Amino acid sequence: MKDRKWSRCVVGLLSLLSVLLIACGEAATPTLAPPQPTSTPTSIPVPTAAPSPTAVLPQPPSAPTPTPMPVAAPSPTPTQQQPTITPLKWERIGVTGPAPGVRKDATLVYDDATNSLLLFGGRRGGQGLNDLWSFNLGTSQWKEIAASSAPSPRWGHVAMFDTKRRQMVLFSGQGPGGFFNDTWVFDTVTQQWKEVTPSGDKPSKRYGSCVGYDSDRDLIYISHGFTNSGRFNDTWAFDLNAQRWTDVSSSGVRPIERCLHRCAFDQGSSSFVLFGGQSNQTPILGDLWRYDPGSKMWTEIAPAGEKPSPRFFSSLVEDSNMRRFLLFGGVTSDGRKNDLWSYVQGERWTKLEASGTAPEARNSHAGAFVPSPSAFYIFGGISESELGDLWRLQAG
Repeated sequence: MKDRKWSRCVVGLLSLLSVLLIACGEAATPTLAPPQPTSTPTSIPVPTAAPSPTAVLPQPPSAPTPTPMPVAAPSPTPTQQQPTITPLKWERIGVTGPAPGVRKDATLVYDDATNSLLLFGGRRGGQGLNDLWSFNLGTSQWKEIAASSAPSPRWGHVAMFDTKRRQMVLFSGQGPGGFFNDTWVFDTVTQQWKEVTPSGDKPSKRYGSCVGYDSDRDLIYISHGFTNSGRFNDTWAFDLNAQRWTDVSSSGVRPIERCLHRCAFDQGSSSFVLFGGQSNQTPILGDLWRYDPGSKMWTEIAPAGEKPSPRFFSSLVEDSNMRRFLLFGGVTSDGRKNDLWSYVQGERWTKLEASGTAPEARNSHAGAFVPSPSAFYIFGGISESELGDLWRLQAG
């Protein structure tokens, strides 16, 4: 009897002990739930060791670690504000009243003080001209300027506008009596011409040269050209302050002797760029060169990708707003063109498409760039016949 009572007592004690162990959480180790996916990767928490088993009641759970609030990524700092690009569009400018009439091989420059284009000289039907016209961009009207003591009639000369002194500067050309190497200025305030007599040497007589204006340093560059004696490969700078020409020709490699090429000055990189033309060896050139005034060295540029076909008698201007050059038209091996190209220093040529009706294919036209509103103007030239029309390309 005693043995049976003892057995029942042992069984009861074992049952009580089992209940107490289950109440303290010793029955099983809990499994950690996998981290939930988020849109931004986060660190996976390292599990802590399970608490050692005890026979006491469990401690209240620790307060959860607060989750840090997400911090927005900083906006990238812009390196340079890019200009807004306006679609290109061609437009023929209608005029009222008198007009310069048809002509080729004239020059066109922009006077920002009067918001006008200045057109000088050229030839009509083989006759040299020396008339001067102003086109007011606000009223779309031509006006002839009857200034005394004008330069002799000529064509194939070069001209630039000196913005600091409010004067147009003109050099060289060809006329009925031969070739010129004279330098003239037209003062837009006094409305008078004046021939400049520089001290020292000056470029030889020539036609079909090219020009670029370094407004920061008050210098005008000309390069290459032609006379009946042959073509040139020299480069000269005219100091507008000292009124003096300096031969700055490279002592190293130079673009081959040529004429009827086009040049422009890139103010951003302080370099003089030359494109195309014709030489004795190659009737139509399509090479591109850069002249560094600091080192007085020429470097040929060979951009990758598509490029304009070789040509002469085109027009080339600096688009100072977009830091590029704009090229239009000219004579190629396939005849006259009316294609439009852009070149950005150190990059490549890009063929541009513009809305509107483009000017007819032509050569020997005059071109000028107006910075505000940004536009490329061309005047006249020759197609199937000589032209006297004025066109504007809204350039951005």
